[in-house]
Amino acid sequence: MTNEPKKQSKLLLYIMDPYCGWCYGDSRNILELSKQYKIEIIPAGLWADANSRTGHEVKEFITKGSRIVTSKTGAQFSSMYFNLLEKNTKLDSEIPCRAINVIKKLHPELQVEFTCKVMYAHYFHGHDLNILQTYYDICEELKINSEIFLSELELQNNIDNTQYEFNRAYQLAKKYPTFIAVSDNGDIELIEGKHNLDKYRTEIERIMSED
Repeated sequence: MTNEPKKQSKLLLYIMDPYCGWCYGDSRNILELSKQYKIEIIPAGLWADANSRTGHEVKEFITKGSRIVTSKTGAQFSSMYFNLLEKNTKLDSEIPCRAINVIKKLHPELQVEFTCKVMYAHYFHGHDLNILQTYYDICEELKINSEIFLSELELQNNIDNTQYEFNRAYQLAKKYPTFIAVSDNGDIELIEGKHNLDKYRTEIERIMSED
């Protein structure tokens, strides 16, 4: 990204999960906004650990939901993705969320782009988010040292931090994606964009202009 995010009076937090179809549908908007504003990604752990799912469990729900997401956002869910669900692949948010948190630690300026590429790899290319090669390839594409990334991914403190971030997300949102602005005194305001880039920009500018 060549544009420097402008100085801003409030912190922008985007609470999401890699297995949230609406988060995938919104990803192009958030990526575009990140060129103009500093945005922190908070991965929520929607289907983490004991709450994980399998492809067979969610295929019918996702098949119906994906059509709505596509009609509202234009985001495409490929046949390769649905083939992955047919294989009864385990869907555990912990691994992709931990990967995002590691990038937040190592390269915070790339956290939005990395997050969007993780979702695109899954929903469009049908890549399994349990497999380290998925993240290795994204690191190579973004010129991130993949060996450092992979070693950080296995560290206990990063595993623990991911659980901390799940708790943080739970305190801030009950549905995903949720986009909020936080002032210095802790006041929180919801950014209503309805998956529309221009509406997001208008809302952010309004919120940033408030005292």
